[in-house]
Amino acid sequence: MANNFAVVNENNGTPWVLGSDDANALILYMTSLSNGKQIRLAPPDTYKKDWITKGLAAFQSQELSLNGESCETCHIEGGRKKNLVDNKVIPDLKGVAARYPQYNYHVNKIIILEQQINLCLEKNLAGHAIPLDDELMVARTTYITWLSEGYKISVAKLPEK
Repeated sequence: MANNFAVVNENNGTPWVLGSDDANALILYMTSLSNGKQIRLAPPDTYKKDWITKGLAAFQSQELSLNGESCETCHIEGGRKKNLVDNKVIPDLKGVAARYPQYNYHVNKIIILEQQINLCLEKNLAGHAIPLDDELMVARTTYITWLSEGYKISVAKLPEK
């Protein structure tokens, strides 16, 4: 978590635990400062392309599933197209990263995108959660963020006075 750099190096503090309520609140606040700005992945094109490719492969992989399915089972065409599963509309994932962190009613707290991915792994793929900083998680998150490039960030908008 990039915010830990200042906490540890500038303030000699204890690093935030990625996924903790405090860290998520900080990430939500920091992200809200960018509301209205478009998502852009910053790394150089070749580096970015490698992580997007890894992310798509992880997205399509059944490796973390215990029911033989993958993320693409529900989020078809690499998450680019809506789907209907058991009469339930499964949205495409374009623009999703622009809305995280967000409040999740199922777990009754603010979660980051990585935690949402873990919820899907556990609930829909009957798999197990993976560490939020695991390479497969970073790859999936990079891929979903790439699907959101150009979308405007819209998190925790406070009422205007």
